[in-house]
Amino acid sequence: MYEIEIKFKFKSKNVAEAEERLKSLNLKWNLPITQKDRIFLSKTMKEYKIVEGTQILRIREEIKNEVCLKKVLTMKIQQENALESREFESKIDDTEQIKSIIEELGFNEFVCVEKTRKKSQFNQYNLCLDEVKGLGVFLEIEFLSQEKVNALEIQQEMINWVRTLELGDFEISKIPYDTQIYLKSLGLVAKQH
Repeated sequence: MYEIEIKFKFKSKNVAEAEERLKSLNLKWNLPITQKDRIFLSKTMKEYKIVEGTQILRIREEIKNEVCLKKVLTMKIQQENALESREFESKIDDTEQIKSIIEELGFNEFVCVEKTRKKSQFNQYNLCLDEVKGLGVFLEIEFLSQEKVNALEIQQEMINWVRTLELGDFEISKIPYDTQIYLKSLGLVAKQH
């Protein structure tokens, strides 16, 4: 599966404010869940630089009311675009045992991303309203394909569509949350374009 996404960072203070801006679409949002993503990269990487071909492992726990609803292991293979990857995913039971296996395979945990997410669907797009701890409020739009497609073209279509919605102040972010959080931990700011 190929995943192409783009993120729009709102000036909104919270998800409810961003959701209000999307009311004209009559979307049905699921109830919010918390996602805790632990990101693992090869021990051979000396810096957090994700380039084409980089293998990224992620353990995601989805939590609601302090109860873990789902645990998933994802392997992403970075494609030429920062928000384009090939993905493989499977549910897991024991995150600590999977973490041990990942470490034995030569990967280290680099960063943890925590967010509250509400999901919806609009035509061929998956929409996520995310409140990312330490980063703010985002609308993430995701396009999934079984085949490789032109990621830049798809992203531009998403950008053009969002601009027609007149959502107010936002900036386009082409940098994954994990990279933004890692750079922030170093006191650096991610260049969004």
